[in-house]
Amino acid sequence: MQQRYHIKNARILDTKARRHESADILLEYDNGVYTVIDVGYKLTDDSARVINALSLCAVPAFIDLWAHIGENGFEYRESFTTGTTAAISGGYGYVLLAPDGRNPVDSPAVLEKRMKEAAASSKCRVGFCAAISKAMKGNKLNDFEALRSCGSVAFSDGKNESLSDDLLFDAMKTLAKNDSLFIGHPRYHKIYNDRPVNLGRVSKILGVKGIPVSAEALDVARYVLYAAE
Repeated sequence: MQQRYHIKNARILDTKARRHESADILLEYDNGVYTVIDVGYKLTDDSARVINALSLCAVPAFIDLWAHIGENGFEYRESFTTGTTAAISGGYGYVLLAPDGRNPVDSPAVLEKRMKEAAASSKCRVGFCAAISKAMKGNKLNDFEALRSCGSVAFSDGKNESLSDDLLFDAMKTLAKNDSLFIGHPRYHKIYNDRPVNLGRVSKILGVKGIPVSAEALDVARYVLYAAE
């Protein structure tokens, strides 16, 4: 069933058009999809339901560049449907999924399967980040070109990243040649270890070992230095 909405007096934040001003928005809802019909001043549509958005902002949909969804292997916790429904409820129109799961995204076969499953049940746009190493164990690099050709939009081993210096350098060098996106997850495990909170007031109150800034700064320095070369 079609339905039109007239959103009045919204503060429009449009980064593409570089405008930040009060205006009206006409929307049309049809079969679960909202379409922007027009954006302008003092629009009129007698058939539309009026929503006064005075003091509210209207912005383009947000993008989540590191999302976790229970698929695959933890669907009891969250599925593509419930996860992306939560995303759009919070204003996100695109989510980039981390490569982890019971079967990490480390081959075109796994990636193709998850892309088909996502396309069949997701409520917003979904992209996939592929693993840098086989099974995300840091021992052998994946075929980046094959994964990129299949549809991966970024590469990362996430919090499991334990690549040796030479493998990380080779990975970043190869990804740069292919103009592929590398997502670092700074965590120097020898310092990070099993410490539950950041080093500071809370860790002192709880009497637990805290995670020092250096646990992440060391990895960030490694990423930056390799990227510079």
